Amino acid sequence: MTNEAAIATLESCAFRVSEPRLVNDPFEFRVSSELMDSDFLGIYKQSLDRKGFLSFSENDRNIQMWGNYADCHKGVCFKFEFPNKRPINIKFESLCGSETKLNNGKGVLLKVSYKEELYSSSDENESKNGADKFNAISSRKGLDWRHEKEWRIVLLLSHCHEGKGGRYYISMSNFEKYFKSIVLGCKNPHDINYWKNLCQANGFNDIEIKKLKIHDEVYKLTYI
Repeated sequence: MTNEAAIATLESCAFRVSEPRLVNDPFEFRVSSELMDSDFLGIYKQSLDRKGFLSFSENDRNIQMWGNYADCHKGVCFKFEFPNKRPINIKFESLCGSETKLNNGKGVLLKVSYKEELYSSSDENESKNGADKFNAISSRKGLDWRHEKEWRIVLLLSHCHEGKGGRYYISMSNFEKYFKSIVLGCKNPHDINYWKNLCQANGFNDIEIKKLKIHDEVYKLTYI
């Protein structure tokens, strides 16, 4: 994420949730034309309006992603360690004004699959129920995106807080036990102590801070 977004995230203790209607890939969340008239499609579209997602990657040193998502290497990467068990169980906390309302929820951690074709009837036949179908579609992208090695947590927008500009946010307290470190881009304007102090000022006391640098001999990012 950008430097400004990372600072705002720590200070507000909330992540901005991505919404299907706002993604930059026009193919995402689409299905094959053969399913356009199916009974499932109507249910799927209704469900789509009620859900959001958080994106993660297996690779914290991908040069292309640092250029695309972190303001040309000036931003940061938040690192998490999730359990192997799927789905992960999270008690979602929804922030409503100055009050805190607790909702029992389950976050589904999905590994994104990269395919040549859109989700079709052959995929639909392999899905057990509506939830499986939705998860399969929402974790499917074109082959051009495979360098991202993405994972997603799909969640209900009702577990989120609607903030400035109508965007949705979810409290970081839901993910605090998984949040382990922050990686600074090689052009990040602040030093490690700045980020340590920022984390501690907002209650994140055990977060490791690391910084990347450009490798001297190969096209690679490495830790300082």
